Amino acid sequence: MCTVENRGADDDGDGVAEEDCATPPPIDGGWSSWGSYSSCSQTCKPYGTTQTGTKSRTRLCNNPTPKYDGKQCAGSGTESVSCSSSTTCPIHGNWGSWGSWGSCSVTCASGTKSRSRSCNNPSPAYGGNNCAGSSTSSTTCTLSACPSTLL
Repeated sequence: MCTVENRGADDDGDGVAEEDCATPPPIDGGWSSWGSYSSCSQTCKPYGTTQTGTKSRTRLCNNPTPKYDGKQCAGSGTESVSCSSSTTCPIHGNWGSWGSWGSCSVTCASGTKSRSRSCNNPSPAYGGNNCAGSSTSSTTCTLSACPSTLL
């Protein structure tokens, strides 16, 4: 073995000193086994699409690790593939347009009128949330004064 202490002397007793200080032969790197794939980036499949996600796995250049000017591993240490979920993404409900105001609840004086809307733009599906808020609305309506009754 070539060390500072032996100053290039013949350490192994074979009568040759130069080979004791020679550089070891290069060790080229080798790939380790592939690791497991990560989770798919797509957790659910949007309704009506063919959209996909990706998942990846890695390996290291440490089987063996390159030494003494040995070559690095050829190729990539990362591999990605397409993946998709079999679960359809939830569709959350959204309100449609308000309908027309209905008739006033009275024929004279003040009353109320109402209108409604449906949770259908889109309708909730695949575990999506219902619309928040009320499906009906009402307001005051005032018509002409009622005729007075004679006794």
